[in-house]
Amino acid sequence: MYKKNILFFCSVLFISIVFLACDNNGDSGGADSGQPDDIHDLTGGEIDIEVTGRGFTINGQPFTVKGVNYSPIPIGMSFNDGDKIGDVFFDYFNPVHEEDIRLMKEMGVNVIRIYGMFPWHPQNGPADPNNPVADRDHTKFLDMLYDNGICVFITYPIGDEAFQYKIVNQEPTDGSFFVKLPTGPNGAEQIWVEDEQSVKPGFEWLGQQTAAQRRQSDKEAYLALAEKYKNHPAVFGWVLTNEKNSPQSRVNPNFWKYLNELAGELKTVAPKKETMITLIDDAMITLEKVAENNFDVDNIDIWGINSYRGNTNSVSNNFDNLFSSYHAVSDKPLIVTEFGPPSSTRTEIVDSVGVPITPGDNSQLGFCASGTFVEFDTTAQMSVSDYLEGHWNDIIANSDVAAGGIVFSWVDEWWKEGDKDAINKSPGGNANFPGGCGDEEAFGINSVVFKRNPSDPFPFPFIPDDRVQRDQFFTLKKLWTGN
Repeated sequence: MYKKNILFFCSVLFISIVFLACDNNGDSGGADSGQPDDIHDLTGGEIDIEVTGRGFTINGQPFTVKGVNYSPIPIGMSFNDGDKIGDVFFDYFNPVHEEDIRLMKEMGVNVIRIYGMFPWHPQNGPADPNNPVADRDHTKFLDMLYDNGICVFITYPIGDEAFQYKIVNQEPTDGSFFVKLPTGPNGAEQIWVEDEQSVKPGFEWLGQQTAAQRRQSDKEAYLALAEKYKNHPAVFGWVLTNEKNSPQSRVNPNFWKYLNELAGELKTVAPKKETMITLIDDAMITLEKVAENNFDVDNIDIWGINSYRGNTNSVSNNFDNLFSSYHAVSDKPLIVTEFGPPSSTRTEIVDSVGVPITPGDNSQLGFCASGTFVEFDTTAQMSVSDYLEGHWNDIIANSDVAAGGIVFSWVDEWWKEGDKDAINKSPGGNANFPGGCGDEEAFGINSVVFKRNPSDPFPFPFIPDDRVQRDQFFTLKKLWTGN
């Protein structure tokens, strides 16, 4: 659930990536499944990933994805920083990878998804002679994952600028795609047309671009990234987009044609890797439209859905009808690519009704915008663990449809709301969450603590922020390892 209005994502992104299972227990975690504990037990480095019905096998062994979304943006830095755009996976950041990956292995993680990776410096482009790290290398990061039995879904963050729309007064007569949507005042219908003429700023080395130019440059960059890492055994596959199924794009044949062709070209470059698109949970409207319009998505191997349904109530601590409704519209493998609540609320909510709030109680949600942000104490934190356990058990109970899940998120991200040197609240409420508020910066399984002086520039070598494991770390560890 990336912040809905940022850069390359319609709603929250990765390497949108990552979602692999190198450590391949096929059950829910604790019990001995009789399968090898690590991919290295199967083969001397070669990994053969296959889609088998609604699931996967690695070298013939079934597995369940037990994943986390990984975007370790340091305190004081933003995802949108121009020289990174979410790519914090090259060598400079290896010190944080070492500790995080150690903890992931301890928790039983076998897949990560990342929201941004570039084959080169995003602003300077490929092979810039004035920048010695222009062509970025992520091999050490990928080696660390593989050495710890963890796979990754990589995402090159295709820009929102690749598909642009504008409101017009009359239906176009030139064959341009358009759709009528109730987006006007009081739900009045408006005509949205695909905008192929406007130019918007691209990366510095590319300058202003039309949507078509952006699509082409993004494709070239993604294929270059795939060429670099097509043979790395830690790479499970590629996430083409994250949460870009807007009401305009989900019915746009040009949108699906581009993504399906891109997926096909990625498969040509890296035939042993899988392709995935992650969607906003829109109650299957997108996948229904794909089926109704017979859009060609044959090159898309996996659907991911970012879903924040359900709550801690014993009756509905699950994904409601997500799996049955998905089963009715697609026979591709499904991964729940984001789920989980934040570990925060408001002082006023704690004083009024306590935590967790009564599921579905909207009476307190006004405090999310006006109240005082507070992180959960130890007791309240248990409600987050209860939420995750219930939802994970629902995934396992529906393993005939779902191939696993990826928790959002590994670590708190302080850059999403204002001050990057402090944790901040988000104004929106969600009565499904234990604290009632949807604080984008507090979804971490781990909280973060300054290790460097916050007023100092980022040093060399990099000094990672400290991690503090929240209660859900230990809950997921027990679910996924039995310990």
